[in-house]
Order: sequence, then C-alpha cells, then structure tokens
Amino acid sequence: MIFGYAVDTDCGANQELLRADSHANYDVVVTNVTLNPDPVIRGQDVTFIVPATAKRDITKATVVVSVLFHGVTVHTERSSICSKADCPIPPGEFVLINTQILPGITPPGNYKIKLQILGEQGEQLACAFIDFSIVWNHSVTENFNPIELHKNPSKGQTPVAHK
Repeated sequence: MIFGYAVDTDCGANQELLRADSHANYDVVVTNVTLNPDPVIRGQDVTFIVPATAKRDITKATVVVSVLFHGVTVHTERSSICSKADCPIPPGEFVLINTQILPGITPPGNYKIKLQILGEQGEQLACAFIDFSIVWNHSVTENFNPIELHKNPSKGQTPVAHK
C-alpha cells in the first residue's frame, strides 16, 4: 500500500513546535512523501518518493538524510541530488526518489527522517521531517514458533541440551 504523508518543514532547534509556513524562505519546498511499502518492512527495500518545488535552477546540491529512532540519529547518508532526481533541476515541480534496503536487524518502531537539501556553498535549500514506522516481516513472524524450532531443528543443527 502507498500513502502520502504530511511533511513538517521546520528544521529549527525545537522540533516539537513545527510550523507549516516556516519553509517560506527555502529555495526548495518539500510538499509530501510517499512510502512503498507502507508500513516499511525491515529487511526489505523501501522507496521514498518526495515531490518538491524548486524556486530556482539547481545544478548541484547535496541531499542529507538522517534517520532518528527515539530522537537519536542512528544513520546519516549524503548523496548528490542528481542521484535522486533528474539534473539540472529547473524552477518548478520535481521528484526525489530514494530506494534502500533496511537491514534485517532494524528494530521495529516509529522513526523520523530529517531530509535536508544543501546548496553548493552549504546553504540550506530545503528541510523536512518525515515520520514513518518499521514493522516486522510478517511472513517470518506469522508462523514463527520458537518451541517448535527447538524441538525440530533444521537439518545439520544439533539441539542444545539445557542443564
């Protein structure tokens, strides 16, 4: 399933008081985000589709994606905007697309992404916070029974003797 998410666009120090009009001075306005799949499943690919509007030509910029779990940054990556969108980007609407695989050890829960676009001189062109959830892979957990796994180990495994 694919759903659109509202995007908070205030990247000031106080993340609790996000204001919708705070992006007025940004050269790029992030308007929404779509996740596929939704909810995100750990150990599988996830694609973030981010429509935005550029107020000026963008020929070179850096996309910084920071992932926060319980308010702590757990992952940050930097990449050229041209690896996420067709460049050069003229004024008007465009779409950033980012696909990545989440490790199978990723804890399920609520996450937040801080998405920034930085210009050639490091100036902030856009900033948005995106909330999303990661869930267990249901195909693994639906039929998981640790008691049966212990009673009937896979071929080549030896049951552990408990003393």
